[in-house]
Amino acid sequence: MVITKDKPLRIANFELTDLIGSGGMANIYKGVQLSLERPVAIKVLHQHLTANEDFVTRFKQEAKQAAILQHQNIVSIIDYGHQDDEYFIAMEYIDGQNLKEILTRIKRLPLEVALLIIKEVAGGLKYAHSNGLIHRDIKPANIMLAKDGRVMITDFGIAKTHGDMSITVTGQTVGSPAYMSPEQAAGRPIDNRCDLFSLGIVLYEIITGEKPFKGETYQQVVTNIISSLPEEPSKLRIDVTPSIETIIRKALIKDVDSRFQDAEDLIIGLDEELSGYVIPSPKKIISGFVRNPIRTTEKLRTDRISKHMETALYLVNVGHGRLTDAIKEFENVLRFDKNNKLAKEYLDRLKSGQQDFSSKQQANKIGQILRWIIPAAILISGLLIVALFSGWLDIGNLKSGNKMPGVKDESAKADQPGNEQIKYEIGEQANLPKPPLLNNADIDQKQTTPLAQKTSAAQVKPKAGESVSPKPVPQAIYPNQNLTQYGLMEIITDPPANFSVDFKPYGQTGGPAVKLSPGRHIVEIEADGYKIERKRIFTEEGKTESVNLVLKPSR
Repeated sequence: MVITKDKPLRIANFELTDLIGSGGMANIYKGVQLSLERPVAIKVLHQHLTANEDFVTRFKQEAKQAAILQHQNIVSIIDYGHQDDEYFIAMEYIDGQNLKEILTRIKRLPLEVALLIIKEVAGGLKYAHSNGLIHRDIKPANIMLAKDGRVMITDFGIAKTHGDMSITVTGQTVGSPAYMSPEQAAGRPIDNRCDLFSLGIVLYEIITGEKPFKGETYQQVVTNIISSLPEEPSKLRIDVTPSIETIIRKALIKDVDSRFQDAEDLIIGLDEELSGYVIPSPKKIISGFVRNPIRTTEKLRTDRISKHMETALYLVNVGHGRLTDAIKEFENVLRFDKNNKLAKEYLDRLKSGQQDFSSKQQANKIGQILRWIIPAAILISGLLIVALFSGWLDIGNLKSGNKMPGVKDESAKADQPGNEQIKYEIGEQANLPKPPLLNNADIDQKQTTPLAQKTSAAQVKPKAGESVSPKPVPQAIYPNQNLTQYGLMEIITDPPANFSVDFKPYGQTGGPAVKLSPGRHIVEIEADGYKIERKRIFTEEGKTESVNLVLKPSR
């Protein structure tokens, strides 16, 4: 059947426009459902397969069964029929690629992408199995990845009958021997657990880039599926964790009763593994991967390296108690970036005992003390300012020996007739000093002026003709500033805010540059009434990294 855009083929209510796929059983075309004017995918059986009446009957029955499946991870069946000996199934059209096509572009998928895809497929299988339908041919070619991030199982509409050897194409048994379960390969009765074995084969392949059961002939492949154990995934890929290896090993157990018993069990294992990854939006990750697998893979790799490096540096700053964990994190960095100089340097120093943690621990203790002292000092200063402006504290009167208003003057007894005692009542306004007036310069000061400068200007007012030399502004006290190897970070925000580095409070923005160990750091900036900002920075030894932010109001 030859179809071109100038000469489309019409079958029933569908017009076939483009050939988009071909397999041993059927061709798949992109087409249009004429009545609704919507795109569809149409699978048309090869002409020679229609001669097998039993197969056609089973094909029709399972097409009807698949049509009842309505799930986000299963391609919907729209119609089934035949016209002029052309048997077809019309399906939902997915704008994307199948997993087999993607594997031709990138051999091994990022771990989080592989786990997400398998989890979505398992979700579709769980729904199908609960409706009494077994797929029996789970393989990369039957897993669609849409550009919008959806993962869809296709080809539920064709029954795979491995015992019917009359259904052949160029001498090969119809089906996918490389993805069969042992019970399928041996011709034994099957249930939903055979789909889980096939899905385990897919997971092994997309992680390692190799099929677990190989062979040059059909018989060799089947024999290996029944009797051989696959090579451990961790020997084929260095970042495969023991927990991922456990999932794969359990999915590929020969004994059907020792395997994952249902799709839900597999999903639980995948969720536990995925909890160790930072995945803000699974659909967004898969969508980006479908559109550009190479770029997405590199970005995820870079993010993973950054995460391990940030964690390692944080643990180094914590000190002795987390030494072993820090070493593991630096080793994780080298698993993904074997030439990372910073990770190598830290590992050498940590393993040789050259890293000095005593100063870091002392700095941490100082930082903890300052976190209590500074707020207390600010509170006391605030109370003194309130007292000054409300008239209860008159510095001039105290210096000249005058008594404070509201306090009994015992020395006045001898000077008063009859030794009468003069009483000053609290709240009596006649003798209270007036609060000092703020001048325009004080009112117009920008928010960027440090609080200490404002309060000192308000408290001490120079006398006429008297010059006052400005007092130096005290330098900020930051933790972890005794580093011998460091880069600098300047941080300025509008308005001023408190900031922390690697989850440790450092003080207020706008101060002097901060010493940071070379490498990646997380900077968190927080101010009342404004959204919290988080920045990732990379400091290099002898260089200064500048952070300038205008904070956004929280409402």
